[in-house]
Amino acid sequence: GSPFYLSTGNWCGGEAGREPKAASDGSNFLLVAPCGEANSYKLQALRLTPTGTVMGGAAVDVDPGRTAENVSVAFDGTNYFLVWDTTGTPKNIYGRFLSPDGSLVGSEVEISAGTYDSRNPSVAFGGGKYLVVWADGNRLSGPVYDIKGATVATGGKVGPAFFISQG
Repeated sequence: GSPFYLSTGNWCGGEAGREPKAASDGSNFLLVAPCGEANSYKLQALRLTPTGTVMGGAAVDVDPGRTAENVSVAFDGTNYFLVWDTTGTPKNIYGRFLSPDGSLVGSEVEISAGTYDSRNPSVAFGGGKYLVVWADGNRLSGPVYDIKGATVATGGKVGPAFFISQG
């Protein structure tokens, strides 16, 4: 189909949404993007119909109190799960559930936090669990990143991190 505008204004506030990601619940869509001014991005989520009509008006502030950058989103048949990395040093990975009606579900989930950077998360759902993967800078020498992963249950319990690929 033809491209459409989400609104005549900036739903994100400040700078337009950077690197938006989308997922579907089978009927409608969820658009997620870090929004705002440089170095103070907040994660905003906007619900859309298949024709691009904005549902429910205002965007949802997914990560109050945090500054978010890279984001990914998946749907489990009941809720969306959004994952993102934080700005600053070190970067950490967090997640949050969001219902199809745009309500926040539960509290924020810490997926990876440590002394070194965890960045660029991606999430998928299958087999009754989410898989979150990310680049992990857990090395003492040079800019070498490992790829790590962890499963997350639909209730928010995070499994132990595991290596997928080492530098």
